[in-house]
Amino acid sequence: MAVTAQQIAELAGVSRGTVDRALHNRGRVNPEVKEKIQKIAFELGYKPNLIGQALVRSKQDFKLGVILQSTETPTMQVVRAGVQRAAEELAASGVELIMRENRGLDTEMVLEHIEELVSQGVQGLAIAPNNSPEIRQCIDELYEQGIPVITLNSDAPGSRRLAFIGMDNYRA
Repeated sequence: MAVTAQQIAELAGVSRGTVDRALHNRGRVNPEVKEKIQKIAFELGYKPNLIGQALVRSKQDFKLGVILQSTETPTMQVVRAGVQRAAEELAASGVELIMRENRGLDTEMVLEHIEELVSQGVQGLAIAPNNSPEIRQCIDELYEQGIPVITLNSDAPGSRRLAFIGMDNYRA
């Protein structure tokens, strides 16, 4: 997991604001304190979180939705664990990741989850769809609303999804 400015602040015994000023040359910081902060940051491999900085500058919340199907399968358990790790990492940057899960394949439940997540204000969706015309149509409607969709593990060919992340079963 990435090192945060808050963790550096705790180790240095200073405020997060002092860490920010020391690492980005934003205002006065005692030279000894600045050196201590920079040393801790270097030793821990701190790298500024560009997404987090952009969100802070924009002063708006960012929500992503994830809908997984067949969560009882070993493959989807691995995907689920990856989504949970990503949610923890993104939370430090002010991104809220909302996950919904289904056992088996259920087109109606996926469509209900999509409707729910859109009503909660998600700005993007990642879904593990089945190849139903209703889901492809919904993805196209989301595209028209400016909500990008990526498909995970299974694709929705012919839809206006942004990308597919998964294995090429034919080549495998």
